Amino acid sequence: VTFDSTGLTEGVYQGNLCINSDDPTTPEVIVPLTLEVLGELPPSIEVSPTALASTLVQGGSSTVDLSISNTGEADLIWDIYEDDGASLLLGGDWADNFDSYPTGQNMHGVGGWKGWDNSPAWTAFTTDVEALSAPNSVDIVADADLVHEYTGATSGQWTYTAWQYIPSSMTGLSYFIMLNTYNDGGAKNWSVQVNFDAASGTVANDGVSGGTLALVADQWVEIRVEIDLDANTQDFYYNNQLLYSGTWTEENSGGGALNIGAVDLFANGASSVYYDDISLVGPPPLPCEVPSDMPWLSVSPTSGTTAGGGTDIVDVTFDATGLDAGVYNGTLCVASNDPVTGLVEVPVTLTVTEFVPEYGVAVTADDDALSGNAGTTVMYMLTITNTGNVTDTFDVAVSGETWTTTPMDTSITLGAGASGTVMVHVDIPASAADGETDAATVTVTSQSDATATDAVTLTTTAVVEIVDTNTYIYLPIILKP
Repeated sequence: VTFDSTGLTEGVYQGNLCINSDDPTTPEVIVPLTLEVLGELPPSIEVSPTALASTLVQGGSSTVDLSISNTGEADLIWDIYEDDGASLLLGGDWADNFDSYPTGQNMHGVGGWKGWDNSPAWTAFTTDVEALSAPNSVDIVADADLVHEYTGATSGQWTYTAWQYIPSSMTGLSYFIMLNTYNDGGAKNWSVQVNFDAASGTVANDGVSGGTLALVADQWVEIRVEIDLDANTQDFYYNNQLLYSGTWTEENSGGGALNIGAVDLFANGASSVYYDDISLVGPPPLPCEVPSDMPWLSVSPTSGTTAGGGTDIVDVTFDATGLDAGVYNGTLCVASNDPVTGLVEVPVTLTVTEFVPEYGVAVTADDDALSGNAGTTVMYMLTITNTGNVTDTFDVAVSGETWTTTPMDTSITLGAGASGTVMVHVDIPASAADGETDAATVTVTSQSDATATDAVTLTTTAVVEIVDTNTYIYLPIILKP
C-alpha cells in the first residue's frame, strides 16, 4: 500500500481498503486508511557564533563571519539592526539645571515648567544668588508653586534627584511634592510630600510612613527618591540619609496610580529655597529595544531570505578608526519570521589598544659584488623595505668609498610594510688596475628614528683588457693527393 501526498493540501484524509475473496465466512475485509498531510515546517533560525569580539590597534579593522541558518522548511526572512546600548532610558532621561535660561527667567511655560493648575500666578524665577551648576538655580519663594509633568514612567525603577539649598535665614514651611496623578484643574493624587520647617529645623514626611531628619542649611543637599513602580515602593533620601520607605500609591493620598505624574516645588509662603540640577532617570531599555548605530561596526548584508536547510553568511566588520583606546560593547539584533525565536541577540565587543608607532628598515642588494671595465659605470639595485608600522621617509647615504659612488635617490618614502628600489652607480676609474676593488657602504636611516637603520656593502672590481703584442706567422696548409 503506497500513500502519496502529491497535490494534497495540509489535512487528514481517510478512506477504506476493501479486500474481497471467495472465503465463504468472510467474503470482504475492510481496512481503514488514514493519511495525514503535514504542512511545510515553519522557519527556524540558528545564528553562529553567539557572540563576536575583536581586538584591534587604533586605526585597524577586521571582518568576521556571522552565519544565519534555517533548520526549518519555509523561507526564513531576516533583518539585522544594531543597538549600541547608549540609550539610557525607556522614553529618555530628563534633566534641567536652569542654566540654559537667562537669569531672572519667568519659568511659567518654559522648559515644560508651569505654575500650579497652569496658572502664571504660581510661577517661579531663575536666579544666580545660589547655583550648584553656574549660573542659575530656580528660586522657590513666596507664592511659587512650580510644576513639571512627566509621561511614560509607568513601570520599572526610576530615580528622581533634586539638589536643594536652604539658607540659614529661611523662614516658613516649604514643600517638595511628587504626584502620581496630575491634571490642570482636575484630578490629582500625591505620592510624596515632604516639608522643610525653618522654625523646627527639621525635614519631615507628611505621609503615612512618617520620618524626620535634621534640616541642613547653607549648603547644597541632595534629595533623592528611588521609585520602583513594579514593586510599588519608594525610598526617600535626604542628604544621603533615608527619611522613609513606603509604597508609591498609598503613602500620601492613597489609591494612587503606578505612574510618575509630576513634581511640585511649593513655597507655601516661605522665604527662598533654591533648587538646581533636577533629573528623572528611569530603567534602561532591554537589548535591541532601541535600535542605534554603532559607528565602529558595519554589517553586510543587513537583510535576506534563507531557504529551508540553507545558510547565509553575513560580513561583520570592526573598525577602530578614530577611536580612543578602550572597550566598546553593543548588540547585533537578528529579527526574523521564526515563530518561536523571532529575535536573536548577538553581543559584540571591540577592544581598542593604543597605537604605538614602530620604526624599522631593511636594505638588500640584488647583487652586492659586481665588476666592470675600467673607465665604465657599474649599477647596483637596492631594495629598501619599511619594516615599521607607519609611513616613513628614509635617507640614503654612501660612506667608505674611494671610487665615485652615487645613489640616484638620496631619500625614499614608504608606507608601513612597503618596499621600493634605489639605484646606486659606481664609476670605475680609467686608471684602475685589473682586479682592483673598492668597497662602498650604503646606509639607509629613518628620518623619524635614527636608531632605525640598516646598511649594505657594495664591492666593485675593475677589469682591464690585456692587449697581445706578439707576432704570429700562419703557414699555408698544403694537401698532397
